[in-house]
Amino acid sequence: KVDGTSLQDLEGFPARVGTPALALFDPVTQQNNLVFRSRHPILTAVECANVLRTVEEFHQVHRNGAWDTVRHSSVKTTDVAVEDIPQLRPWLRELLRTRLYPLVHAAYPKLADGSSTMETDATNETTCESRSRVRVHDAFIVRYDAD
Repeated sequence: KVDGTSLQDLEGFPARVGTPALALFDPVTQQNNLVFRSRHPILTAVECANVLRTVEEFHQVHRNGAWDTVRHSSVKTTDVAVEDIPQLRPWLRELLRTRLYPLVHAAYPKLADGSSTMETDATNETTCESRSRVRVHDAFIVRYDAD
């Protein structure tokens, strides 16, 4: 449990026995679950609205209201990288630290080598102040049209 986040907050879905990715995690704690879904919203409606407002303002001011569709050569998406919008960077860092990293740790608490996905503090406790061993390579806001 990390800052109130536990496995009860997630619904796990088992992988077939023998799935190679299962070898990355401790079999006792993982119980063959590799895919998880949050039982509760991760963002509030107000947070979503604030992000959307920030993204729309960014596109109006910096891109004449146009969204890019060429960021990924292999996947056609209409999106914007969080790193392109300075106002979203602190929001994402805080979201990762307080909600997403604890959820990842609840889902994948122990790796096959016995180590944790979170580094513990001096008292061997895992808190949101603990450093996650997980890293975000690419974060973006995707826009979908109902076509």
